[in-house]
Amino acid sequence: MNTYFDVKATVRSIIGDDDPNGWLKEGYLGPKINFAYRRQTLYIKRSTGSNLEQMVEIPNAFDVDMNPTNQGLTSLAVYQQAGKPLNGLYEPLYVWWKPAGSQERFYREARQKKTILPGVAVPGAYSGAGFISGGMDWTWRANQIFVTPMNAPIDILVDGRFNPPVLVKDEDVLVVDPDMEICVTAGTIPLIGVEAGNPSYQSMVADCEAAADDIVAKIVRQKQGVTARAGSNARRARGIGWNWW
Repeated sequence: MNTYFDVKATVRSIIGDDDPNGWLKEGYLGPKINFAYRRQTLYIKRSTGSNLEQMVEIPNAFDVDMNPTNQGLTSLAVYQQAGKPLNGLYEPLYVWWKPAGSQERFYREARQKKTILPGVAVPGAYSGAGFISGGMDWTWRANQIFVTPMNAPIDILVDGRFNPPVLVKDEDVLVVDPDMEICVTAGTIPLIGVEAGNPSYQSMVADCEAAADDIVAKIVRQKQGVTARAGSNARRARGIGWNWW
């Protein structure tokens, strides 16, 4: 469960058209599912302060003009495009670098600075002779990472916060939460109702909000180390807002 296939199958079953080649075909259903996924992910992220963090390695990095690092690396925007390692990155936390192809133990942390000039090397940067004083600086501007150039090929490791990847393949997992399939399924059906002119589909909005609120409550409890709290953090009045479990 909790895959793109599960969401599509459940939506089709609830609406009453199980034919994947019918009016609920991939081209019609996919964009609506992904929109519901993004919208509920945003709600959960904003309500809990929790984010999806991961570390991504870029071996033998090159810049947007396909120049290798020994010719001047500036922007990593090329890696933030769809299908690339940094796609979905919205907040980098740390950046490391090492000579291309060297062992993991050679990674060194790059320094985050707002004062760097793209295309200007840091004094005492890495040279062919090995590590010496200095290193690489980086900054986050216009939603892309800029790094100071090195005079030899390097591997780059980025630790940051990412939005979940777009659901494309049937086996793609809804990585935000193990119960996300319930939330996204219920959030997709009202979108179909808007286009199909069926107001009865809007009744699923409450189910979508209930599932999202349950995920929010679970994440907050995990962060607080508390199993039960009084009060309500929900968008609906249901008495005991955090459930007593």
